[in-house]
Amino acid sequence: MESSNYKFGCITKSDQGIFCFPKDDNAIGNSLLSTGIWGLNELTMLKKVIREDDEILILGAHIGTLAIPLARVCKSVHAVEANPDIYKFLLANIKLNELKNIIPHQFAASDRIGTVEFISVTGNTGGSKIAPKKYHPHYYSEIKSIHKVRQTTIDEFLPDIEPRLVFIDIEGSEYLALKGMYSCLQKAEIVFVEYIPYHLEYVAGISPEEFSAEIEKNFNYLYIPGLNIFVEKINFKSVLRKMYDAKHSEDQIIFSKELIHISNLYKNEN
Repeated sequence: MESSNYKFGCITKSDQGIFCFPKDDNAIGNSLLSTGIWGLNELTMLKKVIREDDEILILGAHIGTLAIPLARVCKSVHAVEANPDIYKFLLANIKLNELKNIIPHQFAASDRIGTVEFISVTGNTGGSKIAPKKYHPHYYSEIKSIHKVRQTTIDEFLPDIEPRLVFIDIEGSEYLALKGMYSCLQKAEIVFVEYIPYHLEYVAGISPEEFSAEIEKNFNYLYIPGLNIFVEKINFKSVLRKMYDAKHSEDQIIFSKELIHISNLYKNEN
């Protein structure tokens, strides 16, 4: 609570929990104030596959809008947030909700150890991210501050973690995080990961084939909610390429080792 950033926060109570958030957040903050909800679709899908004895890893925990409600239905949550401006709100929200089974961490999940430039933005604070590899003005339009933050691999920082489920929403850095958590992913059954083509191109600077190759090391099936389809490993590259070329984004696509782990996510529209 030592930071003056808390002077510029709002607090609201919702069905998902009690949340303190930056006053100038016009995305998550506005949604929480007006509807009491943020990320309901993701939360609904996650609750369909989470078990009460699960250990969960969230990369890109932000203020805790997923970590806090999920902590009430599982054993424990490791919540990683790179943004030092937002991490303080995450800590406050864990205290406000009196949760003891959320373990917070402040660093950028990557494939290497050191420091990295991190862009903190106003407006939609969830859009803060590591500095893109390729310049695009979109990423620099609402800069609040630029930090040097610690980056490290999940396998190095959390070598003993055994999450059944991993959730990754880190604005284009998903590929780097995946490269640095091979051992962790060997233990996981399910991975939720954001897939946004222009983040792959500009932030990560990689192709969909490179992204696919990293996930193929540990997972056999893919579910794409927006298309309501399951994909086998042999077709990961071609399907992700088609999405990339069509500029088709998904807040989350879900990979699993066994189809049964995610089969109940399919929407029966008959």
